[in-house]
Amino acid sequence: MTPSGTPRIPEFLALGASVAGIFALSIGPFVALGQLPQLTARLFPFTRGLNHAYWAPNAWALFTAADRVLLKVSQILNFSLAVNDAGVRSSSRGLVGDTVFAVLPTVQPFHTFAITIGIQTVVYMTQQFLSNLT
Repeated sequence: MTPSGTPRIPEFLALGASVAGIFALSIGPFVALGQLPQLTARLFPFTRGLNHAYWAPNAWALFTAADRVLLKVSQILNFSLAVNDAGVRSSSRGLVGDTVFAVLPTVQPFHTFAITIGIQTVVYMTQQFLSNLT
C-alpha cells in the first residue's frame, strides 16, 4: 500500500510470484519423484494414532482409558454393548499405530481437526470478547 492507501498491484504480484516460486522449488522435487504422498504423510502423521508409545497427559489418553474402563465394566456386569473385537486387541502398548476403540467410537483425523478448529475458534472469540470489555 502507498502512504495514501492505494494498493501497489505490481509489487503485490511480484511478492506473490516470489513466494509461489520458492514453494515450487521446495515442493517440486517431491512432485517430480512421485513422493508427495510420502511428504504429506510425514508432515501430517495421522496414522500414528492418538496414543503414541507412551500415555501422554491429554484428552485422548483419558478417552482411551474411558474405553478400557467401559470394556471392563461391560465384561464384569454382562452388559450387552457393541464391542469392536479389533478394539479389544488395540491399545497403546508401546507400539506406534492406529488406536481402535472397543466400546467408544473410533476417532478419525477429521474429528481431531474439527475439534481443534472449534476450540481455537472459542478461544479466539473469548479473547475478542474480553478485549472489547476493556
